[in-house]
Amino acid sequence: MRRVAVLRALLVALALWTPAIAADDPIAEATALNREALALYQDHRYAEAEPLFKRALAIVEKTLGPNHLFVASMSIYLAERYREQYRYAEVAPLYLRAAEIQEKALGPTTPTSPRP
Repeated sequence: MRRVAVLRALLVALALWTPAIAADDPIAEATALNREALALYQDHRYAEAEPLFKRALAIVEKTLGPNHLFVASMSIYLAERYREQYRYAEVAPLYLRAAEIQEKALGPTTPTSPRP
């Protein structure tokens, strides 16, 4: 239990420290937001974490484009947070979007592609 508390404290400290570095780099900003959201999420502060996860995804999508593999990864990450909260209606569109991005970028025969 003590390890969990230490890990949470480290995540919060990292989230607070990273934005200064991220000021001129949108991807670093998105990563910092994601870390901050994760710290809040692990503290069961889901309502506070969700907008940060969404904002991080929006930054990555705007910066790299809607079909970039990092957008797929961030979509899966958000979907997993929803799945852990049993919010299945919000999970499926994110997983489908990630699968479409991966298929466009990597082709239909990659190991992560859905099979017919």
